[in-house]
Amino acid sequence: MNILIFDTDIHRLENLKNLLYGFFNKHDYPNPHITAIDSPDELSFCGSTADIAFLYPEASGINLTTAAQQLYLNNPNTIIFIIASDFELLDDAMSIRAFRYFTTPFDIERLCKSLRTALSQYYSTNSKIIINEGKNNYIINASDIVFLEKNERKVLIHTMTDDLVSARNMQFWSDTLKDKCFYRCNRAYIINMNYVDSFTTEFVYLNRNKQKEKVYLTLKKFNNFKQTYHMFIQNSAPYA
Repeated sequence: MNILIFDTDIHRLENLKNLLYGFFNKHDYPNPHITAIDSPDELSFCGSTADIAFLYPEASGINLTTAAQQLYLNNPNTIIFIIASDFELLDDAMSIRAFRYFTTPFDIERLCKSLRTALSQYYSTNSKIIINEGKNNYIINASDIVFLEKNERKVLIHTMTDDLVSARNMQFWSDTLKDKCFYRCNRAYIINMNYVDSFTTEFVYLNRNKQKEKVYLTLKKFNNFKQTYHMFIQNSAPYA
């Protein structure tokens, strides 16, 4: 796991680093790789991929929106924590879909609770699954799945680049893919809502390797899907 901290105050930056290392050690999580940046210029040109980022937007020279754009460009799933002296920047934080907003001094108990929630989200997003295809076993990230399709007695798992055949049935995958991004459109399809391009009362269209895939949507599920998808994009999109 990669964690990025930006703050021009070196003392405050080091204090947060120590808090984070203490949390990971206490709760037996694997130690993260922490990158500490104290220069706005360095942040602007940062090419590092951050799984979790802590930003102090009151630091001189930082533009919160620009910083968030860079982080999301490197990793769309970056979990951003905003730290400020008061609530003046709360609206800006909401506009970039910050995960949590903290004021200083830290509420340590709340920070630890928020970190546990963030780590649960991180591991869910980056969870790996094993696909048994006869004699071959493939390990992929669940987030790479565009959709699953029942085809006669087989289940096809479509990623951006591959079509894998699973020995497991659809009920197994419905029970396994518990992340909020997966939705079962009908008995024959499970989709990843991260790849939705558009939808009608009959179909969901998915972006897959510069092509659109058409997936059937059960009519009686249309209203539920519409509501679920709207909630998903409101909670997931980096920008309003």
